Amino acid sequence: MNGEPYKYYRLPRETYVQGEYSKIFCTSGVNWEKGHICSAHWSTGERKNASDLPDIAVPVAQFNKLQLKYITAKYLLAKYKSPSVKIKCQYKNAKRKYELATQIMNSQKPSTRTPVDRANITPISTRKFTPSKRQFRKKLDLSDKKVEDLGKKLEEANNTIDSLENKLKLANIEIKKLKQANIIINSKLNTTKHELAAVNNKNFSYANLVKQPSMFQYLCGLNFEQFDIILKCALPYVHLIPYPDCAGSVNRRKTDSATELFLLKLVMG
Repeated sequence: MNGEPYKYYRLPRETYVQGEYSKIFCTSGVNWEKGHICSAHWSTGERKNASDLPDIAVPVAQFNKLQLKYITAKYLLAKYKSPSVKIKCQYKNAKRKYELATQIMNSQKPSTRTPVDRANITPISTRKFTPSKRQFRKKLDLSDKKVEDLGKKLEEANNTIDSLENKLKLANIEIKKLKQANIIINSKLNTTKHELAAVNNKNFSYANLVKQPSMFQYLCGLNFEQFDIILKCALPYVHLIPYPDCAGSVNRRKTDSATELFLLKLVMG
C-alpha cells in the first residue's frame, strides 16, 4: 500500500458474487449485511467496482498479526503449569485462525481480479501472478530475535501482574483485619451503651420513678396523676428552688424540673 491508509468497501449484496467471495476465503461465516473488506485484499490497492473479486485471500499484515497472536498464546500456555480456561481458549482460537490462514496461503489458488459477469458466473481462472511459498515465507517470517524480544516483554508484563496480585492479596488481608477490628469495636460500643442504659435506669429521677408506681407513692405520698397536677401548677416556679452549692445558678442544675419538685416534696414530706 506504499504507506497509504487502507480503504474499506462494503461486501457485495448479490448472492452470486457472495458465492465467489466464499470460495476465495474458504468460509461461509460472513456478515454480508454489515461486513466490510479492506483494500489490502487487492494487489492494486483498490477495488474497481462491486463485482471486482479480491486476489489476496490473506494479506501479509493480517497474517503477521495472526502469527504473533498464536506465538503469544502458545507462550502463555507453556508459561503456566495450570493455565486458566481463558488462556486455553485464547490459544485454541489463535491456533485455529493461524492454521486456517496458513492453509489458505499455502494451498489455495488466488482468484482473478476480473469483474464478475452478473448474467453468467464463470469458474474462477488461475491468477496471472502467483507468489511462491518461498516469497510468502520471506515476507511473513518473524526473526528469532523479534520473537525473543516479544517473549521478554511478555515475561516482564507477567511479572508485573504477579507483583500486583501479591499486593492485592496483602491488601485483602489488611482489609480483613480491619473488618475484624471494627466488629470488636462495635461489640464493645454496644456493650458500653447497654451498661450506660442500665446505669441511667438506676439513677434517682422522675423518669425512673414513674416506672415503679408503688415506690413513687410511698416516697411522695401522691400518685402520678396528682403529682402531674401539682407539677403543672408549680412548673413556672421550680427554678426558684435553692441549691446551696449552685449559688442560685440555673445553668449548673443537673436534674429536670419534675425531679426537683419530687425531691422538694420528699424533703418537705
